[in-house]
Amino acid sequence: MKPLITGLIALFFSISCTLHTASGNDPSTFKDKTYNRNIVGQWAEGKSPYNVFAFWKGGAYKSWTWSTDEKLNLIITIKGKWWIKDGKLFTEMIEMEPQLPNFTPSTVAIEEIKQIDENKMITVDADGLENISTKVDDPA
Repeated sequence: MKPLITGLIALFFSISCTLHTASGNDPSTFKDKTYNRNIVGQWAEGKSPYNVFAFWKGGAYKSWTWSTDEKLNLIITIKGKWWIKDGKLFTEMIEMEPQLPNFTPSTVAIEEIKQIDENKMITVDADGLENISTKVDDPA
């Protein structure tokens, strides 16, 4: 009788976990939705070079890179698309100005998201470098 009860408990637990995941309550889905909401806005990182990223609802983004945080010498501007899936930020570069010789349209960068809240974003790029950005009011 004891093995039967243990088996039924295991079966019940397995079914409830499956239903929980199938019902959209998957923690990674909830986290992705939170990241999608929090990323919308303008973010800055670095001092030299100084990067500003604007993420808009609907998945468009634009980035500006200046030589320093004084924003006197604009080096490059990139336009593209963004999306978040499974705790990762995907950015697809569509347009670059000026266009660099090694630029390939539709290049997708993938960064692991460590944190995105109302004021701070921390990601880790493919090379393992941690990037820390803060929300700013004026993107350019």
